[in-house]
Formats: sequence, structure tokens, C-alpha cells
Amino acid sequence: MLQLKDLLSDALRRGHIGREIAAVKITEAFDELVQENLPLSRKKDVFAISFKDGVLEAGCKNSMAMHWLTMREQDFLIALSHRMSEVSVKKIKAKIKYDF
Repeated sequence: MLQLKDLLSDALRRGHIGREIAAVKITEAFDELVQENLPLSRKKDVFAISFKDGVLEAGCKNSMAMHWLTMREQDFLIALSHRMSEVSVKKIKAKIKYDF
């Protein structure tokens, strides 16, 4: 007899919902890491936008925030791999976004 958890697991694989869930988890984990590392007055300067094909896209409010992120990219990649071992983040692509 099939259990509900087995059916859900199979449905997630077939519908590619698992990738969507992983993307949400990665962006949330990244935002948490940013909040832990930025000074209080700068907490909204860096934020996750999306995650696809191993690339996390991050928005930065200004060039200083973008520089801060690019200098720490490797540290964030390592921290994300510890928090989310089932998903591989290969690169963080930073870009300036004013509209968030």
C-alpha cells in the first residue's frame, strides 16, 4: 500500500516542483546569511532575486553593496553549501537593482 509521503515525493519529481522549492529555500538561506553579515543600517542593501541552474541572482541597492557581495562571494557559496547540501550554488551574480 502506498503512503501519502511516497505519492507526494513522486508528484514533486514529476512536476518539477522540487526545483521551485529548492530555489525558494536557497534564496531564503541567502537572505538570512546577508542579514547576519551586514550592519544594521545596511540590511536592505543586498537581497536574493532568483535561483536557477546553480546561479543565485542577487540585487544590490548600490555599488558599495555590490562590491561587498562580490568580495565575499566565496564565503557565501561555502555557507550556502553547508546550509543547503542537497542543492549546489555555483555562482552568485550580483547586479544593481533600485526598485526593491
